[in-house]
Amino acid sequence: MTYTPYQFANNAQSTVAGGAGGLGTPLSSGDTTLHLPTGHGARFPSSGYFMLQMGTTEIVKVTLRSTDDLTIIRAQEGTSASSWPVGTTVQQIVSAQSLNDGMSELAALDSAKASLSGAAFTGNISTTGTLGVTGAATLSGTAHVVGAATLDSTLTVTGAATLTGGVAAVKTATATGLGLPVLVGVAENVSVTTTALTTILTLNSPNDGNNHTYMALAWIDLNNGTPGQNIQLQIVYTDPRTGASNTTPFSTATSTASQSFNASASIGNGRYATYPYVCTAKPGTAVTIQYRDPANTPADHVTALLFQLT
Repeated sequence: MTYTPYQFANNAQSTVAGGAGGLGTPLSSGDTTLHLPTGHGARFPSSGYFMLQMGTTEIVKVTLRSTDDLTIIRAQEGTSASSWPVGTTVQQIVSAQSLNDGMSELAALDSAKASLSGAAFTGNISTTGTLGVTGAATLSGTAHVVGAATLDSTLTVTGAATLTGGVAAVKTATATGLGLPVLVGVAENVSVTTTALTTILTLNSPNDGNNHTYMALAWIDLNNGTPGQNIQLQIVYTDPRTGASNTTPFSTATSTASQSFNASASIGNGRYATYPYVCTAKPGTAVTIQYRDPANTPADHVTALLFQLT
């Protein structure tokens, strides 16, 4: 049920100008329409609910104000409905019910907020806007984000994650359950104009005591003033078997043979897509994709994707 908040006005007081019978008639015990003197309605809230005390004994709840006419619910909070003559004082009060209802709604909102910030979701999450997670999020159902997903901490998916927008920031990500590749890092169309070794994409593997396997893909638009360069495109990770850093070049297929981006073979201008590369990284270590074009005037673009398999 939707909560309608109580409204308040300072010094809101008037008198009975009429009941259901119209102006000049008393407000009988069964009447639910209260007429105020002309112009007095503006003294009270224009919308929402508010409580009135009739005379000295009856409390009523106002559910609607139309100019100087009030729709009321009689005999509230343990009081009894009475008949009130014209001229009886009516005034807005802060009643026990209005306070208790407000506090109950705040408690319900706080509980709902806690269930979200507690980071455990056992149903499905679907949003057409932006999903922002500033803590750790555990999704036991399906996460479908048709927008941008910003993850400032750890995303754990025990189901399937579909992101049709962009991953703005990922520190760590874990995917289990279906065993399908989950996109955990993307660097799209990164412009490279320096001859120095450039980091295209880096991701920290979860420091959860478990080795995790990744699949990396990349493609290059190579366009420099000195074609035929020794292009370097590599993935760097820590091998859990040895604990040592491992640097492996990507490779691609040319029209004649397999070609490795190992910084020693000559590569001409053009677009190159790499073979997938699968590696297993030690927990808590970085998986990084790097690129280097030694030409004096590189104008290259690199896209890299990193999927988590386990």
